[in-house]
Amino acid sequence: MKQGLPIRPTLPLQEETLEILHRYFAEHGNQGKACFVAMPHIPIMNPLITTAITAESEDTQKDRERMYRKRRQQLKQENDNLNQDDNELD
Repeated sequence: MKQGLPIRPTLPLQEETLEILHRYFAEHGNQGKACFVAMPHIPIMNPLITTAITAESEDTQKDRERMYRKRRQQLKQENDNLNQDDNELD
């Protein structure tokens, strides 16, 4: 059974970026020595997903703690009710 993708996905502008890097290393490689005088100009795209937060979240740490305590209390009551029912049957 063969694993993996039949066609490897590519990033946007991947071909252009690789071409720029190959040309840069050919021009500035200095026969394999890591001594570069200039940085290559890599194409930049606008991000597809923004990281800006538009509104303050209503789900704060205090809210999560309150929900946790409330749910824990509910589970404890349910467990106590089950134990009480079992004791009544005995």
